[in-house]
Amino acid sequence: MRIKEREVYTGRYYRSGKSFVVVIPPDIRDKMGLQNGSTLLMNFQFGVLWMVKATPNMIANRDTVSKIFEQLYPSKEDANAHA
Repeated sequence: MRIKEREVYTGRYYRSGKSFVVVIPPDIRDKMGLQNGSTLLMNFQFGVLWMVKATPNMIANRDTVSKIFEQLYPSKEDANAHA
């Protein structure tokens, strides 16, 4: 499906029960492959809300997360000391 050439898409934000909901236009939902219950990952930066559909290949396993944290927060001990 081809997304129509528009500069701005609009949606609606409202309350549904105890939750809040963002209504996404149908052509964007189709393009993103969203279905009821899809999980979206969101980032709000520079006044813009970015959303992508969460997929299984986005999930990092425990080893990958450990390596990331080791690089972000290197310990003062020898890296091989805890092995």
